[in-house]
Amino acid sequence: MKILVRPSLLEDLVLSVLAQFQKNLIEGALISVDQDISRVRILPIH
Repeated sequence: MKILVRPSLLEDLVLSVLAQFQKNLIEGALISVDQDISRVRILPIH
C-alpha cells in the first residue's frame, strides 16, 4: 500500500528534515531515496 502525500506537504517535510540534519549535511552526508518504499536515509560521511 502506498501513501500519497501532497507535494506541498512533502516540501515542508523535506525542508524540515534538511534543517534538522543541517550539521550532518555540512560535514558531508549521503542522501539515499527509495521511492518504492517511501524511505529517505541521511547517512553521515566521516
